[in-house]
Amino acid sequence: MTNKALEEYQQAHEHQLERNEARHIRTRVNEARQASHAAGMRWPFELVQNALDAGPREGREAVTVIVRHDAGRAADRRLDDLDAFR
Repeated sequence: MTNKALEEYQQAHEHQLERNEARHIRTRVNEARQASHAAGMRWPFELVQNALDAGPREGREAVTVIVRHDAGRAADRRLDDLDAFR
């Protein structure tokens, strides 16, 4: 294979990988939009995970997350699951 043919192949391959990734992202976004109930139940955990992933602010040693709610006893059971992040 000539260098030019190899270069063209590599460019086409990269382009196809980018298209595949874009298709995958679009598919996941559409799935999330169609399953809004499941996503809504997951969002508190996502917020906590985002805070932990970001790490402590400059000058701090740890991340502190405070959760307050007035959703009643059913929410208490769901919020108990947040202990998994300790």
